[in-house]
Amino acid sequence: AASAETLSGRTSIAFAATTTTAIAGLVWFFYRMQCSAWSDKSSSNSTKMKKTNNLVVNYHFHRRCNYSCKFCFHTSTNGTLADLSDAQRAMKLLRDEGMIRVNFSGGEPFLQAKWLGAMCQYSHELGVTVSIVSNGSKITDKWMKQFGQYVDVL
Repeated sequence: AASAETLSGRTSIAFAATTTTAIAGLVWFFYRMQCSAWSDKSSSNSTKMKKTNNLVVNYHFHRRCNYSCKFCFHTSTNGTLADLSDAQRAMKLLRDEGMIRVNFSGGEPFLQAKWLGAMCQYSHELGVTVSIVSNGSKITDKWMKQFGQYVDVL
């Protein structure tokens, strides 16, 4: 699922990608959203896209969590995770279209710690600011030593 909202000139996309198809759908959604949201409005016949340089993506890469908080809408106990190479390809496409920050969330992102670490490293290497939304219960010293340098906000 994907949704977009614009706040103070900054567009945020939230999505949950559980399959390769979902990632392809995200990229198509982003393209369609950009065509309509940032088209040159000075001419009614214009289809020219304006590139944004302040896109923030909220990546809910799964919905599983080790807690059952009553206020939380992430209640899934199963699901699939996108292949790492597909997720990285999506990150590069989004960065190329103006993504400046990715927020990794879930469920609890640290339930997939190895995948999360690889995505944090890859996103950081793309020049994207990386943040993680976590309940903190599964963060380990080992993970922080290996991948903490690639995280800007936790």
